[in-house]
Amino acid sequence: MIAGTLFSVFPILIFIAFFIILIKTIIDSKNNSKLPRLTVEAIVISKKEDYDPPSTDANGFSTGGSSTYYATFQVESGDLIKFRISHSEYSALFKGDTGRLSLQGSRFLGFEQCKIDTTRFRYSNTYQ
Repeated sequence: MIAGTLFSVFPILIFIAFFIILIKTIIDSKNNSKLPRLTVEAIVISKKEDYDPPSTDANGFSTGGSSTYYATFQVESGDLIKFRISHSEYSALFKGDTGRLSLQGSRFLGFEQCKIDTTRFRYSNTYQ
């Protein structure tokens, strides 16, 4: 009897979790849109690729693998900011690149590579 109850409640819990994540995403997007767009001088500290390998479901169908790309930037104050970025942006960045980082709240807008005066930067232990 308990197993039957769990199977009937489980899909509802999944739906509630999905709904909460959807609402949080919408709220974050609206909050970011209200913030000003900023362009600051920055250094690329690191970049990372998270790869999810292909898998096979219960019916034998294969799902393709996927990658998610991240870059961490350091701004003049010494703060580190990590963004999820596209594959093309990931391919164009290298650790130590300098330039102008454009952002809006927690949203990455772009990075224009150029030489900047890094003597004003308070380097974190991550970069030294």
